[in-house]
Amino acid sequence: MKISPRDTGSFLKSPGNHRSVLFFGPDEGLIREHRKTVTAALVSDPSDPMSATQFHADTIKSEPSLLYEAMAAISLLGDTSIIVIEQATDKLAPILKEAFDMPECQNYVIVCGGDLPPRSPLRGLYEKDKSLAAIGCYKDEGASLQNVIRDHFTTNQIQCDRDCMAFLTSRLGNDRGVTLSELEKISLYLGEEKTLTLEVAEHIIGHNDNKNLDDIAFALADGKLSHALHMTEQQMAEGAQPIMILRSLMRYFDRLKLASLHMQDGKSTDEAMSMLQPPVFFKQKPYVKRHLSQLRKREIDRILSLLMDAERAIKHNQEPKTTCLHFLTRIASRRAA
Repeated sequence: MKISPRDTGSFLKSPGNHRSVLFFGPDEGLIREHRKTVTAALVSDPSDPMSATQFHADTIKSEPSLLYEAMAAISLLGDTSIIVIEQATDKLAPILKEAFDMPECQNYVIVCGGDLPPRSPLRGLYEKDKSLAAIGCYKDEGASLQNVIRDHFTTNQIQCDRDCMAFLTSRLGNDRGVTLSELEKISLYLGEEKTLTLEVAEHIIGHNDNKNLDDIAFALADGKLSHALHMTEQQMAEGAQPIMILRSLMRYFDRLKLASLHMQDGKSTDEAMSMLQPPVFFKQKPYVKRHLSQLRKREIDRILSLLMDAERAIKHNQEPKTTCLHFLTRIASRRAA
């Protein structure tokens, strides 16, 4: 059964109405948060390392009997027995289906997958069976990201103005875990002070990776090949994953595409920019305005196509760093030509 974003909150409070849940999508931090919430709802002491039996998907694929035994085991503590499977792929679908068909396999299973496509057999198994639940975990953007920030600030009685909120939404959102960590950092920094200014926000999270990823997008759109490659290599050397870099770039060019569509409908550049959600951070407006004047929708589509080709190539086991740099070179070279 596919759980909609609107119903996700109520599901997380009462996950026991289903026998298993699949969390999938690109936001690994949100998957971790949801997994913790479900575990806490099902067992009396989620901090107990014995509260859940954990498996890597490769272990289950090589020895399915381990899953069957864990799903049939009786808890000695009286709680619901939970099995957690990490890094799940479509190859796990037939094994799980067989387990769910076994009457003795009744324990709760939490499956954590990656960015599974709509036709994924694993997604299909969970979305079509009413006793199972499938929840997509996507990057917080727009109103969703603003709600996460506002919820945290409301809980901690923190106030911020519009410019400060625009800055936060431009810097956060790639990963729910990172977002919550950065918001907690703000709360600790403010202490008894309950008003967050833009200056303080920039001081606390101004060096968040998103800022440097934005700079890569700006350089790429300007056709500054050496600058874009240098910053990309620096980010990867500091631990940024190529897929994360590519998705950040896609996000920027997606926003340019949306604004360009508004311009095709007769909106001015400033009007088109003002329609974007989340709002364009005022320090980024000169870049966005310049790129909208330089790039036509057809060229933006071509750049997005190359970025998606790069992600697909990496997922098909091509060397991630080399592949990322190769495609960025192709994009920047086209812009410089």
